[in-house]
Amino acid sequence: MTFEIRPEDLVDCSHNDAWFCGAIAVAAWLGNTAYAYVEIDDARMLAVELPRDTGIRVGIHLRGNPAAIHLFSTSPGRRVN
Repeated sequence: MTFEIRPEDLVDCSHNDAWFCGAIAVAAWLGNTAYAYVEIDDARMLAVELPRDTGIRVGIHLRGNPAAIHLFSTSPGRRVN
């Protein structure tokens, strides 16, 4: 089983509430939204959509909306929920 979550369903949070912690590698402002690409380890990167007024910094803590998680079976890769 694997899970996926969309960038708009991740939010900046405190360290205690975080599902993921990492360093912002790239940030881009597009209109009222900031997109950040967060390195969470040597091999994985997350995209996150942040409100325009979010202070961009090197370290960030993220949590997701549990209702927005999409589950997939690892074989044959079909969506479960």
